Amino acid sequence: MPSEQYEWDFFIAHAGADQRPAEKLYDYLKPKSRVFLDCRSLVPGDDWDITLRRAQKTSLVTVVLISGKTDAAYYQREEIAAAITLARADAARHRVVPVFLDRHAQSDDDLPYGLRLKHGLVLSDKLSLKAIGTQLLELLSHLAPAAGDSRDAVSETTDPSNEETPSRPVPSRLPEELIDFEDQRNLFERMLTDSPEKPLMFIKAAGGRGKSSLLRMLGFYCEQRGIPYCRIDSGGQPYDQPHFTLAVAICDQLGLAPRHLAQALQYLSAYKPEGEIDDPYVASQILAAVSVTHDSLRQRHVRERLKSAFLADLSQLAAQKGRIVCLFDGFERLSAEEEDWLLETLLKSVVTGRLQRVIIVTAGHRWPTINKWEWEHNAHLLDDLPKMSAGHIKIYAERINISITDEEATHYWKASGGGIPLYMAMVVHNLRALSETGS
Repeated sequence: MPSEQYEWDFFIAHAGADQRPAEKLYDYLKPKSRVFLDCRSLVPGDDWDITLRRAQKTSLVTVVLISGKTDAAYYQREEIAAAITLARADAARHRVVPVFLDRHAQSDDDLPYGLRLKHGLVLSDKLSLKAIGTQLLELLSHLAPAAGDSRDAVSETTDPSNEETPSRPVPSRLPEELIDFEDQRNLFERMLTDSPEKPLMFIKAAGGRGKSSLLRMLGFYCEQRGIPYCRIDSGGQPYDQPHFTLAVAICDQLGLAPRHLAQALQYLSAYKPEGEIDDPYVASQILAAVSVTHDSLRQRHVRERLKSAFLADLSQLAAQKGRIVCLFDGFERLSAEEEDWLLETLLKSVVTGRLQRVIIVTAGHRWPTINKWEWEHNAHLLDDLPKMSAGHIKIYAERINISITDEEATHYWKASGGGIPLYMAMVVHNLRALSETGS
């Protein structure tokens, strides 16, 4: 397959009952690769059977999620058969990687034909889905060049909201990277001390000012120092019943097996465990088998019960790790229900001391819906972010091989709204397009 025909790095095949772990893995892979997952990638009007076949055929790796539900999943078995056929035709151009969601599935005598001899990854308390995602991305870095895929690897600064053009190469550097946000980063580092003056940071800035880039920097800082963190982008999927769905999403990203949350929901789950809930796999299966549309989830006493359970899980992890960081991007896109849950469950619990060693940062076109005077003693209220200078735009242009004078840089700086990073990127890339066409 010519390299230009690759449209996807990963194609995730899963049983319908395993949609939740499939979505988790998708979320870990998406910021740094092109991933096809039916429930996330199909759009209204697609002929799903044709679209799925094409997506798998134009993928470099089929990731097969294997569980006790795989044997009964007709369409997944079809995708497994197609993956094995593609790999046999040319192993260098298509790889099949089984991901076993439990050890029982790995030893199952009914393992789909062709997978038994494939080296796979096994989800366990020692290997989380996030760690599996990391291993898959490392595999991709080796496979892409060998398969003749000459495109640049998707960088860590890729905006995960740009899902409408999954096959379009992303610039290796974004203009916001030239702004180091030093003051904001130093403030964040002070918040991570043993006795932070204020455990909350609310960032308000207009679109294109680099809010997402700043949160990526903060997340990278945590990652480098082994601090558990989550980054919730409100521009992604909505979280109906946030006291359940958003709580689980936060736990997943933190690498936390929510034992207390699973205990609180066990009576609503279709999964009746044989083992102890302390087992991370058992806890995850209990949560996966709870219907989001269950009427009981709307009852006030159930919401309060889940709130207490979630805070118990979070507190336990914070005590073990010393610190937890929660980053919320695109805050203006939160639904009223999601924001109410965030305010009542997380923000107020941090302020009152019920939840300790937890740092929360929100970023968006607005702050949370709060009275400023009530929160300024507990939260750093940032009303804007720094802009780029004319010098920044010249450096950025040079990095993508465009030479401009100081006067031109000043002109383009003014055209970009006085240094708004997103607009500056548009101006410079328009210059490159003009230079390439000889206009």
